[in-house]
Amino acid sequence: RDEVVRALIRTGSVTGELGYPIGHEHHSSSGGLTQHFEKGAISKRGSAASVHVSGAFAAAWRAADAEHGVLGLPTKVAWSLSRGSYQRFEGGELWRIGTQTPRRVTGTILTAWKAAGGHVGRYGYPIGDTTQRSDGQWQCAFEGGTIVA
Repeated sequence: RDEVVRALIRTGSVTGELGYPIGHEHHSSSGGLTQHFEKGAISKRGSAASVHVSGAFAAAWRAADAEHGVLGLPTKVAWSLSRGSYQRFEGGELWRIGTQTPRRVTGTILTAWKAAGGHVGRYGYPIGDTTQRSDGQWQCAFEGGTIVA
């Protein structure tokens, strides 16, 4: 509990990027602890430091069923790059160009995209979420094409 309070203070307390708590802390199936706030969440797993997710990344994470979905708990805070930003989670990553909606890149697609250079490779940034096709394969659209795996 103290770690969550310290993380909230680091993000500007209740007037900062997370806002007020909206419910009780709860444990996820992966063994982590999550506290949801108006504009995001703080998660902690084991002895690792707490990590927060906020803003557009929190909205995209929640749209993917938050800690219960394919992404799981956040493992790193959002990171800004020259053309966009990203945030890492247990089950994948969220990437966005500028201020666009963050897109989910997961599983074999994430592995193939990273092997091809990731956001600075020939595919560039994702422009859609990783989804499963009717034939069971996974796909994701990127600026430079679509990866199917």
